[in-house]
Amino acid sequence: MHKAATVDTTPKIVTLYKCLTNRYWTGYPDNVFWREFFLLSPRLQELKQILNKTSTQDFIYNGPKIHSMYLFAVDLLRSKDEHLRIHNALTTLQTFLSAMCDHKSSDANFSVYLLLGNIDSIDTQFSLFIQNLCNLIKTSENAQCLQDSLSFFLSFLATLYNSSLISHIYDSYDVFTTLVTTILHQKPGFELAIYALGLLSACDKFETVNTLRIHLSQITEEPFFEAILKFSAIQLIAIRDEYVAIKQDDPPVPSFFSFFTIRSSPSNPDAKQEQQFAALPDKRLVIFLTIYELCTCNKYFCKYLLQFQNQNNPDSPLSSLLSLSSYINVHQRQSKRTYHFSMLFLILFHILIDDPDTSSLLVQTDSESRVRMCLQRYPFPSFPTKPYVPIGYILDTCCLGIQHNAKLKISAPIYVLYLTFLHKSFALLAQNQIRLEYHWRELWRFLFSFLGFCNTLINSEFFNHAPPIVEALLNLLAYTVANADAFVDNTEEMVDLLYKLICNAQIFQSVSSKVKLKNKRAADYLLEVINFLSSKASESPDSSPEELMSIIKEVIELIPVAEQQVLSNIPPLRESNYRLFHKRVSRDMAELLRNV
Repeated sequence: MHKAATVDTTPKIVTLYKCLTNRYWTGYPDNVFWREFFLLSPRLQELKQILNKTSTQDFIYNGPKIHSMYLFAVDLLRSKDEHLRIHNALTTLQTFLSAMCDHKSSDANFSVYLLLGNIDSIDTQFSLFIQNLCNLIKTSENAQCLQDSLSFFLSFLATLYNSSLISHIYDSYDVFTTLVTTILHQKPGFELAIYALGLLSACDKFETVNTLRIHLSQITEEPFFEAILKFSAIQLIAIRDEYVAIKQDDPPVPSFFSFFTIRSSPSNPDAKQEQQFAALPDKRLVIFLTIYELCTCNKYFCKYLLQFQNQNNPDSPLSSLLSLSSYINVHQRQSKRTYHFSMLFLILFHILIDDPDTSSLLVQTDSESRVRMCLQRYPFPSFPTKPYVPIGYILDTCCLGIQHNAKLKISAPIYVLYLTFLHKSFALLAQNQIRLEYHWRELWRFLFSFLGFCNTLINSEFFNHAPPIVEALLNLLAYTVANADAFVDNTEEMVDLLYKLICNAQIFQSVSSKVKLKNKRAADYLLEVINFLSSKASESPDSSPEELMSIIKEVIELIPVAEQQVLSNIPPLRESNYRLFHKRVSRDMAELLRNV
């Protein structure tokens, strides 16, 4: 045989990969080995294939070699001029870490200890590694080096998210100052620092003292907030446009909600589009997790979000957020992630309306702006003649979220959040004597249509989901009937509300009689109003709808006044009541970013 035919053409770096994962390789990697190793161009695809074929037992046996690579990388990060080796080291470490997690994903500590090695010195070595990585990010002027370092840092913390070592990251002041400085100066890759900030702030925040979160709460630098909000506005709009690219919004129609009859409209997404919607949103939505975390821990940022206007971008961060929230909520049923973020948007809206300072900004006319709402599924809101204040768009989002996701196998918590937000919004408007120009008649139609859905739910096998939803809905209806005259734009809208109440009296009585309510005051008040209006209507039997509405208009000042207990406000939302939900959301995002 010709000798040339026996020449091994395998790249040297691939041969070294095989040595590192072969338990029978007798060599030991020293600093000379690693300096050559990291000088060679990585071949990450081949490395992934080799690691995927490596058994867990072989990983454990070769642990000292992997740990040796990590120790060399710790020292390498101090060398500011070794850009090539640092790039190769970080990308290689990232690939090793990802593969080890895939081998035994149920135990994050397995991967951590395999990489970080000796348990007696793990804290010291790990702290030194984080310190050197932070110093590199702070001091490096090489754009690619910064991008690599931040990418590795984000992937690294996402991998460690479920391990005990994550506290070493969110408790490190070095980490906090590094991320803030990177964002403040908008260094290359600063968007990765924004993602990292959100993940770290959300980590274990209900179980322990998250030091990074405490530091975040004390920031007042407007350039820092501005950098995050400008980038977030671009990202949120880009995610929204992904939805629009799948299916264009339909032109507005005059009618709003017809709960059952319009659902099969041919304009609704087809099966292929539904499948594409299910793949959204992607990892870029972690930007909203950062916004959420800053809003919940930093009141100054919260107010800045509601007031900030970007002169170079017609879409303000708030209008971008409200726009995307409508798309996310309309497609809430498509995936677990969409459901999670629908909940997260709602919790944020509750936090905003529960605070007197931020709630006042939701109804300020200075905050009026045109927000693009999701019009991809019938029915949808009619197009407003002029821009709303922010709370008007949130009302639309709540109605859209309920309308397009109401199904018998329902998730009660999110619908209670929708309904209680409507309740709080009406209370805010009434208490501040704000008459909001809004499509109230369409909203009444939606509320009573949903009452009909609740009646169907009660008579189904999913009856156990109904009580908290029905209770929230009846409380909302009672408050609305008692106070609508304080916040609707004209008397005709109030008359329309009472007319729909009489028309749906039979459904109301069916619902209220079949559900065991914790508090019957709201149901009793609604029944009292129905009996009063029915007695007045009975004086003119066989009256037409127009005549009935005329009768209601004549007696509208005489309807029973609700007792104060009926009008009691919904208590402020306690974020800690959703601690398990928050843990699931943040861990899902960490998993999504592990291979960023």
